[in-house]
Amino acid sequence: MVQCTVLIECAPMAGYTTPEFRKALRENGARVLWTEMVSVAAMFYRNPKTLKLLGCEKIDGIKNVVQLFGHVPEQFEFAIKSGHLDAFDEININMGCPANKVVRNKEGVALMANAELAGEIIRTCIRASKVPVSVKIRLGWKAGFDYVGFAKMCESAGASRLIVHGRYGEQGYSGTANWEAIAEIVRAVKTPVIANGDVRDLISAKKCLEVTGASGVMVGRVLLPLYRKYFPANLRILRGEKICKDGGFIACCPAHIIELFGFCGRSE
Repeated sequence: MVQCTVLIECAPMAGYTTPEFRKALRENGARVLWTEMVSVAAMFYRNPKTLKLLGCEKIDGIKNVVQLFGHVPEQFEFAIKSGHLDAFDEININMGCPANKVVRNKEGVALMANAELAGEIIRTCIRASKVPVSVKIRLGWKAGFDYVGFAKMCESAGASRLIVHGRYGEQGYSGTANWEAIAEIVRAVKTPVIANGDVRDLISAKKCLEVTGASGVMVGRVLLPLYRKYFPANLRILRGEKICKDGGFIACCPAHIIELFGFCGRSE
């Protein structure tokens, strides 16, 4: 498992962080890789498309995180004990997704409105898992939510660390991430906190760490230029039809991504 002074983590992004894209990120220097969020209900019902999301290569120096979402504790337990997650170094529970179809099902950020159920899910996962269990949250659905109290609840339930997106659920990805709110959570808990939101390059990553005091940052949408630049033009490689011999992923990786991943592990 990777050990870094500063963590630059690749966010789970539905439809993007497939096994193939995670490989591309790894070959460009990423050390902490996340799956896209995986439905525990789909795993419970043995959906074959869902199981394909769980491809994971065990490589020294690389930390692989699988993100699960749902609202039924027993389905989380089933997913963890199924054997399909055994290659991952960490299990993360999604309590931050603001997508309407997820929230309508009382999942994602909607779980923050039900601290009792959220705590039960965390404890269930910890009992079932042999690896650390973390939680990804937002600041609640809208202003006025006690996000510090919720973070403390996650810590008390046994979460190994927290990944905090500094926006409310109703904001989606609009507006500006509230790094000061993340700093409040950092000061309130002892468990490590990873800051998420509006980290676009090395300058903003350093600024985010300075403001929040977090243990690391998570980057998501900033990685999409690599996806858009590489995969459409090399789809046959993705499908395994031929091997790339022209410089591969590194040759087309945008400079800001190389710079971010180069920063990973430094003590600055």
